[in-house]
Amino acid sequence: MIPGVDLSHYQGDIQWPVLQQAGVKFAFLKATQGTNPDPSFSGHWNYLNENNFGILKSAYHFYDTSMDPVAQANAFSFVVGALKSNDLPPVVDIEKDATNGSQSLQQRIQGLQTFITTIQKKFCKKPIIYTDMAFFKDYFQNAPVFSGYPLFLAEYPTEKQLQITDPVPTFTPRMGCGWSKYTFLQYSENGLIPGSNNAGNIFDLDVFNGSMSDLQALCSS
Repeated sequence: MIPGVDLSHYQGDIQWPVLQQAGVKFAFLKATQGTNPDPSFSGHWNYLNENNFGILKSAYHFYDTSMDPVAQANAFSFVVGALKSNDLPPVVDIEKDATNGSQSLQQRIQGLQTFITTIQKKFCKKPIIYTDMAFFKDYFQNAPVFSGYPLFLAEYPTEKQLQITDPVPTFTPRMGCGWSKYTFLQYSENGLIPGSNNAGNIFDLDVFNGSMSDLQALCSS
């Protein structure tokens, strides 16, 4: 599996050469939540666009289920600007219901479909869905309507603090909603990267479920 990270302003300053030396091969940067930009995004994004560390990148959006999906898609697209041909597809992070269950299943599905369709047209790349499977199965009542999109699964097989150089703990992932496997896995939200000097030294640790050539091929999907 290929190691990577996802980042937001919570990580503070990032030493990209240190991440490269630690073996990080990809990074997803938080661009927006609802219609609000993440404070750290533009600095990290511009820096990676100007410097080649061999780290594939893309942007992610934290989806607010209570807000207009088109407004969210437009805000995300505006903040990101453009994805290069060698950038990974954009990610939509859906993990909470801000409506307290007030929407129907049809409204929930339609909202996320609208967001995904809008950003797919904008970036010409098939979006990736990041989620916790327990939430996703409950929120969409196990409907398989989104199973054609790559899955970025959040599941933590251990509470132990892990370093990026540690092997991914062996576990059986929980699947559902038509997915039989994940494309990306976030296996720790309490990870360490040796030599980094960020706020608290805490990272979300991810892996890509495939080879480096598979990961590079995903950029053009």
